[in-house]
Amino acid sequence: MILAEAYRRNGNTDKAHSLLIEAQDTLSTLPGRMHSNVILERLAIGFAILGDADAAREVLGEFGAIAFERQRAWYRVAPLLACHGLLDALEAVDQSGATTPGYPGKSAMITNVLIAAAASGQADEAYTFASGADSYDRSIWLVAVLIGLIQAEQPADSTTPCPTLNTLPK
Repeated sequence: MILAEAYRRNGNTDKAHSLLIEAQDTLSTLPGRMHSNVILERLAIGFAILGDADAAREVLGEFGAIAFERQRAWYRVAPLLACHGLLDALEAVDQSGATTPGYPGKSAMITNVLIAAAASGQADEAYTFASGADSYDRSIWLVAVLIGLIQAEQPADSTTPCPTLNTLPK
């Protein structure tokens, strides 16, 4: 995974992606106790940075039964997916297990997704989603879109690289 990150930083995303797939294949051959949720989370983050939502979902689907760990991983992965597509990121929020009504983590996760989406050139889509929310979430989500636009430091039609994005702290 370290080599994949090095290739990604040097612009060779195809090689980075193939190395992540290789790592995933290697992990699948090991007994469950030989890899941890932390490794799976880092692998999912790598796929998310490259924009491969399906691979990130697949990796996080291998998490153990501890719902909190799965939600924490999605909290980190969903904003990275938002850099490539808001809808993929919102689907990730639904898959995270943070969809229980009244669960405070869901709103925070969507806030981070909207910041990342707006900062990466999807402000119109993020605004449309935020403005359609119920009154409880609408204000904070509209502020999240503004934060994303401020973080972009570029015209709204350009894309901010995912690794430079900051999201709200947990």
